[in-house]
Amino acid sequence: MDKTLKFVIILFLLIAAIKIILTFFVTSPTIFADEYFYSKMAQSYFNFREFSIHSELTKAYPPLYSVLISPAYIFKNMMTIYSVIKIINAVISSLIIFPAYFFAKEFLSSKKALLSSILISVLPANLAFSSYVMSENLFYLLFLISLYFIYKSFKEDNLMFDAFAGIFIGLTILTRYLGFALLIPVLALVIYHLLIGKKILPKLLLLGIVGLIISAWLFRNGYLFGFTIDGLLGTYIRDGYPVTFTPLSMFIWTIINFGIVIASTGFIFTLSILSNIKQSFSKNKILYVILFSVMLAVLVMLAERTAGSALFKVDTLLALTGRPSARYFDVLAPLVIIGGLVSMNQQKVSRNVIIFLGIVMLFTSQLIFFQLFPVNNMSLLWLGAISYTTKALTSNLFSLTAIALIALMSGVAISKFLLERFKPNKLVVILIIAFLVLSAVNVAVISINSTNWRNSNGSQIGLWADENLSGIFLIDEKYCNEFDFRQQGTLCSKNNKVSLIGFWIKDEIRIGDPNEIPVNYIITRDILTLEKIYELDGTFIYKSA
Repeated sequence: MDKTLKFVIILFLLIAAIKIILTFFVTSPTIFADEYFYSKMAQSYFNFREFSIHSELTKAYPPLYSVLISPAYIFKNMMTIYSVIKIINAVISSLIIFPAYFFAKEFLSSKKALLSSILISVLPANLAFSSYVMSENLFYLLFLISLYFIYKSFKEDNLMFDAFAGIFIGLTILTRYLGFALLIPVLALVIYHLLIGKKILPKLLLLGIVGLIISAWLFRNGYLFGFTIDGLLGTYIRDGYPVTFTPLSMFIWTIINFGIVIASTGFIFTLSILSNIKQSFSKNKILYVILFSVMLAVLVMLAERTAGSALFKVDTLLALTGRPSARYFDVLAPLVIIGGLVSMNQQKVSRNVIIFLGIVMLFTSQLIFFQLFPVNNMSLLWLGAISYTTKALTSNLFSLTAIALIALMSGVAISKFLLERFKPNKLVVILIIAFLVLSAVNVAVISINSTNWRNSNGSQIGLWADENLSGIFLIDEKYCNEFDFRQQGTLCSKNNKVSLIGFWIKDEIRIGDPNEIPVNYIITRDILTLEKIYELDGTFIYKSA
């Protein structure tokens, strides 16, 4: 076995062990409804081989991640189950070091490939995410594996690579529907092969396998919820556009999303790609066709979803609706890093590149008006800290925009300085240290936040019920808040039936009217003429008659 590969295996074990240890500093889920839905889907799959929430079949999310974590439900209490899920996350997400290494080794020396794989492994999205019960732990891994096999498929014209590409694209889509973006580079490369006169018939195998893998899930959804786009894909499709949507807002969000990719990968890799784009593209056409096409697909797909969102509205210079979510773009980071290293050669950065990035950063400066904290924006936490500090000093939109622009352009300027004066290996080492620090800060923030959730009444009630009672629980829908169940006196969210109490209860849960649904225990804030077996701060658990 290659010495470098042995070292990669050792690093995998080390990183996985570190991540497992770090997860124990996170004592409660904090991202609702995502963590709640994934855990309940996993529970229903383990118990009944179905995907349901509160005994109602769901199309909320694709199934693969819930299937992956479902073995944790072999244990008897939610504290243990939650810990095991985090361990599964840590191991699975740490595997990304292998596709990162093998993909980079297609273009770089073993040493550079090793350094790039370490850098990818310590990005906040990879190092600090395993404490969340969320599909990104699997999605980032599968997305990168898919990109690797897409590259091999079109580079070597081997049916085996076509098959593997199809398998992993299908699995990626079954983890998050954003995986459909992987079909865009396949289409782009098919067109490219047509233009240069290469055979494309074998690519039908790739597409056929993708269709075969996702067909069972889509048929299930269609059969249960209707063969419409909404019925097939659920929460990822909205019924029409809100009145706040405009093509201009979508265009602006596309630019901002590109700025997010640049900033979240440390500026320097995009700077390297843009500064040497002609020479790099001529030498590695397939790599850069994949990079640019999949990036464009992700940027536009997510801009379409963000633009005009009526759920979030903050005051910005551009009157933006929606909110940024860098975690969706973090899936592009490994490819940007590899592409940047392939282009990197202590090159000079032209004035045109700086002007172009200046325009992008001008739009991206609007991020300062949003909360840039975990989980959605772990890679932008540094900008979130600037935003939090400056908002305490001023509320002037122009002043805040100027501060953000200075911060972002400082990142560009520092990257230009480093790119022109340091060799690639030294730059990667510097960035490894920087991202390790950023990941450590993210872990600290996540841990503090989780402790607050763990100490809340909802967690304490759920933990007590899970440890001391067994049966079917009903949470009184009368005390479901319209959106946020964390408000005083609420037990759940009316909008999506999420409950912090319910997360910690392994047994079956219903949310409804206590007078209409037969259960063993009722959780409510009403005073009932039933046997009261637990009380905490005005919330009661009664034994049903």
